[in-house]
Amino acid sequence: MHDIMHDRMHNATSVKHKDFNVVSILKTKMKKTTARLPILLSAMIIILMVLTGCNVAEKRKNLNNFSLEFVSLKQRFDNQIKIEKSRGRIAELRKNKIKDLKQLLLKYDAITSGDQADLLKANLLMEIEDYETAEEKLDTLLKKETDLALALMGKVKILIYTGKIKEALALFKEKKLETALTRRGPDLYSAYLFFAIYSHDAAVVKEFAPKFLNSKFSPEDLKVFDFTSYIPNVYRDWASALKKSDPAAAKAMMKKGIAEAREGKIKSIMEAELKQMEFIGKSMIPLTAERWLNVSPPVTPNIKDKTVLVFFWAPWCESSRSMLPMLKELENKYKNKDLVILSTVRLYGKYADERVEKKALTKKEEIDLLNGFIETHNMTGAVAIDPEGANATTYNVTAFPTVVLVNKMGQIDYIQVGAGGSSFITTRLKELMEEK
Repeated sequence: MHDIMHDRMHNATSVKHKDFNVVSILKTKMKKTTARLPILLSAMIIILMVLTGCNVAEKRKNLNNFSLEFVSLKQRFDNQIKIEKSRGRIAELRKNKIKDLKQLLLKYDAITSGDQADLLKANLLMEIEDYETAEEKLDTLLKKETDLALALMGKVKILIYTGKIKEALALFKEKKLETALTRRGPDLYSAYLFFAIYSHDAAVVKEFAPKFLNSKFSPEDLKVFDFTSYIPNVYRDWASALKKSDPAAAKAMMKKGIAEAREGKIKSIMEAELKQMEFIGKSMIPLTAERWLNVSPPVTPNIKDKTVLVFFWAPWCESSRSMLPMLKELENKYKNKDLVILSTVRLYGKYADERVEKKALTKKEEIDLLNGFIETHNMTGAVAIDPEGANATTYNVTAFPTVVLVNKMGQIDYIQVGAGGSSFITTRLKELMEEK
């Protein structure tokens, strides 16, 4: 009992003692805490650094995954589109590509940030043709003066994609981007490629095609973009740029492109265009027609001593439709100056344009639809109905649209494949009209 009471008294005394010495105890604890403060701060800093490092590492990982998935997805669809022959399947692939790219952007938009991420997103937005949003991101980077060369190159790409080649070239040269991108191989090679195949300006193609073809693509460069697959296309465009000024060099370039071609589609097109070069300077081969539309009386128009433009087209071809306003302008400009515009279209037993698609048609039904198209689009000149495509075979036409220019002496002067060379056609036609 004594022991118990002693313990209780001792404890009570201790508590009482502590109560009376609380200030000195607090002072002691504060001294100990102050002494340990540098250690605590160091520990907190280390923890923050670890957390920040983890966050940075996670962001870097997300950005890397975003970049890899973007490149992989783009290349997969582009490679499929290049070898596909069915127009319907190509349209479906393009639609799926845009859909998948949009999903990819949605997946990474919230978990990636920073200048590199914005550049990547701008490039993706260009792929889905959202040029306005892409330009907004690039403008933000330019205001921050971050990655100026790449942001400016993005602006150049948008100008090229939207057909503003002169503005694109002016910006590229004004900002000295060729020098700025010297250490960024893929970006510089992309610039050369875009100007070579999208400019459709002979002088620009002659400048940039050799730069692209003389580039040394490293294995790392080819992981970013399969530049080598575009070598045949660049040779083809270079040949087109030369075929009026230097026919022999043009043929040599086309042959090099054919030799470089990996797959049959582009190879067969280039082989056909090489044969077309043999037509230059020779007499125009008369068009055959089961019947003529858009002319009265419906007979073969008189083309003697006149400049002639022959237009190979199809109503389902968007590029063909895009050239119709230009043809109308040419007709109005040279209405009374001996210009004759002739068009030729084959029958397929089916029909498609931007508004309607029908299958299993009779000849009469298809011709009625063609007549409706001609009227709706206010097409100019006589249109030859060529049921089996004999005219296209004669002129080795493998792609629409194709334009053939014939001088007043009846000689084939120039053949243009695709809608991209419209400006050259306009310029060359003016020169032919002025010839005596």
